[in-house]
Amino acid sequence: PSRIYPGGEDDVRRMLEHTSQPANAFITLIGKSAISDFGKRESVEPIYSTKYARTDIQSEVRAWERAPLPTQLSPPPKNRFIPTNLALKCDDIKNLPLSTSPLQPARVSPTLLRDEPGLRLHFVQDCFYRRPKAFAFFSLYTPEFTTDALTYTAAELYQALFGEALQEITYDAGLAGLSAGVAGDYRGLTLSVSGFDERLPELLRLVSSRIRNFPIEKLAFERRRDALVDRLSFFQRKKPVSLCTYYRSLALETPVFTAEQ
Repeated sequence: PSRIYPGGEDDVRRMLEHTSQPANAFITLIGKSAISDFGKRESVEPIYSTKYARTDIQSEVRAWERAPLPTQLSPPPKNRFIPTNLALKCDDIKNLPLSTSPLQPARVSPTLLRDEPGLRLHFVQDCFYRRPKAFAFFSLYTPEFTTDALTYTAAELYQALFGEALQEITYDAGLAGLSAGVAGDYRGLTLSVSGFDERLPELLRLVSSRIRNFPIEKLAFERRRDALVDRLSFFQRKKPVSLCTYYRSLALETPVFTAEQ
């Protein structure tokens, strides 16, 4: 209903009223024993020679008509993430180098908007693809993720569980063409949001408000934990290229923890 074009409300209302009547329903039952269960004389469809039968369901229809309407059955609420302003901001910026080919991008450097202790904010305007969309990345640097092997493992589980919870938290935003993600490494946590720029601030507020209190399902935690245990237990059975990447990280990166740790 939140996507109905202007003037189409009456047509949708009539369609819903018609299809909500049990007498207008067309019920199909498919199965090897469907015909014998009805005890009806079977017929054969002339083109594909498919056997079928019909039966009277008037008693069922009358029962459906008397059934109360479930209180949970209602139209979905209006999606607050659907954009209404699709204007291009690059048209308002003067003297901005433009690119004529993605293989030869214009030399545009990000602008440093804020630079203060604990915060650096960069921005760059895209004028090649000309879409009312934006991408925002927020890197939260912290040494806490790499305090020890136990904390590093807990951070990995946190990242996986938060990413899984975001699928439900941002469901409405996904329907409206927006997305959010989370990633973690030895530097800290990175949040990302993308989509129609008009609704990005609202999506970012939603995601950032759940960083510390998102719901953790018991089954989801156990599934992620068991997957991590299996991955570490059978570590030596990985592909050779994965093992080479692992040993290279041990030699070149710091801090880093071994699979045994």
